[in-house]
Order: sequence, then C-alpha cells, then structure tokens
Amino acid sequence: MKLYMKTLFLLFLSISLCASAQENIELKFDSKILSESRVINIHIPASYSSSNKTYPVIYAMDGEYTKLALSGSIDYYSFWGKIPECIIVSINQNYKDTVESGSKRWRDCSYSWKTGMPDNKGVKFKDFVSKELVPSIDSIYRTSNFKVIVGHSFTANFVNYFLLDEQPIFQGYVAISPYYASNGLDSIKTIIEHLKNPIYYFVASGGNDLSGHIKSVKKFDKEFSKVKNENFNYKIVEGKDNKATHSTIFPIALPMAIEHLFSSYSSIGKSEFKQLLKEQNKVKYLYERYENIKELYGVDIEIREDDIYAVSYAISKKKQWKQLKEIGALAIDLYPNSCTGYYILGEYEEKIGHFELALTQYELGFSKLGDDILNISDFQKDIDRMKSKLKKAK
Repeated sequence: MKLYMKTLFLLFLSISLCASAQENIELKFDSKILSESRVINIHIPASYSSSNKTYPVIYAMDGEYTKLALSGSIDYYSFWGKIPECIIVSINQNYKDTVESGSKRWRDCSYSWKTGMPDNKGVKFKDFVSKELVPSIDSIYRTSNFKVIVGHSFTANFVNYFLLDEQPIFQGYVAISPYYASNGLDSIKTIIEHLKNPIYYFVASGGNDLSGHIKSVKKFDKEFSKVKNENFNYKIVEGKDNKATHSTIFPIALPMAIEHLFSSYSSIGKSEFKQLLKEQNKVKYLYERYENIKELYGVDIEIREDDIYAVSYAISKKKQWKQLKEIGALAIDLYPNSCTGYYILGEYEEKIGHFELALTQYELGFSKLGDDILNISDFQKDIDRMKSKLKKAK
C-alpha cells in the first residue's frame, strides 16, 4: 500500500508541476479498489501556486457536466469574498460501462433494492472515493478539513451513504434532484439525529422536474426537516420556487447550495444580525465567529471591515458604549487607513460627552476618506455637530 501511495504521489506531483500555470488538470487515477483507471478532473484556485493557504475541497460526481457549473460558480463566489477559494475534484461517470450496459454511474452508485444501502459495486465505489481518492488529494494538495460531496439525480442519492461512516469525511452534502432509496433513509436519519459535529446538507428539486424526483424530495423533507440536532444545517429548495427541469435545476440550485455550505463563512447578514443584537458581548461574538470559520473551513482570514461595522451598529443600537470603544480600537488596528475605526471611536466619545475627543476622532476619520466618496457631506455633519456642541459649551 505504501508503494502504491508513493507511486500515486509521484504521478500527481509530476502532473502538478507541469501544470502549475494552469487551473485545470485531467488525469487517470489507477484504482486498486475498483481494479480500473478513472478519469479525474482537478480545478485548482488561481492563488494556489502563490500562497501557503489550505483550501476546502469539493468532490463532484457526474464530473463531465457538474464541473462546468461548479468551477464557474465557486470561482465567482470566491472572487467576491463570499466563500473561500476551493479545489474542485470531479469524477467522470457518464461513459459506457465495459462490464455492464449503461453508463458507469449506474454501477458506481448502485444499491440494493431490498435494503436501500450500497451493494457490492456501490460499496467499492464509495471506498474508492473515501479510501483512495480523498487521501491522495490530501497528500498532494494543501487541503483543509472541510470537504463537500455533490451529486445530481441518481448520484445525488449516493451522497447520503458517506454519512454512514463512523467519522464522515465530508462536512457538506449537496443532493440536487435526487431520487432517494427510501428504504435506507431511516438509517441515515438516525445518524443525523446523533451528529456530534456540524454538517451542511442541501437538497433541491425543479418545478418541472421528473415527477418521481419531486415526490422523493418532498418525502425526504417531510422527515428530515424535523430533525432537531443543531449540528444538522439543512436547507431545501423545492420546485415551487423555480421552473427548472431535471437538467437545468443543477446550475440553478448550485448557487443556493454554495451559499448554504459557506453560510458561516460569509459576512454577517440580516438574519445573523438579529441574533447579534441578542448577544450580550458582541465583540466576543465577532472573535468567536472568526475562530469558528478557521475551525470549520480551515481558512484563516482577517476580520472583515463590513463585519466590524455590523457589530458596531448592533452595539450602538443597544447603547453598549464600552464595547463600542473596543470595536473601534480593533477597527483602527486592522484597518488603520480606513475611516471606520475613527468614526466609531468618535461616536463613543460623543456618547459619553467627550466632545473634543470626539471631534479629534471624526477629523482623523475624515482625513482617511478617499477622493471617490460620494456622500462626503454626511461625514462632515459629524464634525460640524461636534463644533456646534463645543461652541455651545463655552
């Protein structure tokens, strides 16, 4: 086994070095478990060669077509900082099976009609992914612990089986237009009810989807939406929300799946802001939020200026002035060339009646404004207000 892994390592290494300027790599993976070679496509983030970061990995079945939507969507969302950059590993399955009739996917993801669980062929494919492919990718690339498995239609049912492991290797599960093996769902539900670590699960169907798939998703949602385990982060997009067909639902639902998978990574949104207002120590909440991002996704990012502003606004609404001073100092420390921290401290000094200090902070903040600020008069109002208050105090 060691010799085998070493051979794989050298194969991956040679391909990676030759393609260091590329973003997409195609290779043949010799699997001992499957006793055959499989075509794997790897999409590498643009920053990979120039950084030391680790990257979440998204594994996609039906790779010939799912990679087309995945690559663009992941790169688009990461460009805007909504999600971290990710490595995408796609497994080709839509070609003729030389052993049995039909596409390879039917044998890969097969299961027993009696038990609803993977049969001999399906077990081997699952082992190939979890025991060969994932470890090999981890040994070659700088991967984080956050891994996602994606499937569409027949392969979407198969994503559930990775939950059967005592320690699931995937933290994210995307099932788009699945037709679930219903007699195997009770076992999956029991596992989910007792999860000790967080997972993110997304399921979707199209409004003009195949009727059996629509019914299957509805039945799944009826049971799994009732799961109370806080570690089960669940989201469904039903056909009533779109007019997608069985084929078009994949690219339509994918952005929503991505947002769900990385909901704990993105900036503070409206729903989270409501929760933030209830937190007693909002600065502590912000620090813990970014520690959770690092722990869950394996990426270490600076606290965003947008999140600092959101926390300062929540603090101000609750009149927690000591915390306002703390968050203002943090903003200046992280973003010294921005006006944000100075205006936060200006508000703090103003609220406790230190108008001269407030004026100083507002003026410092004003000096940090760029030439492209359109609402500069709004910033000037704070300065004028302080000057007026100081004049009245004399």
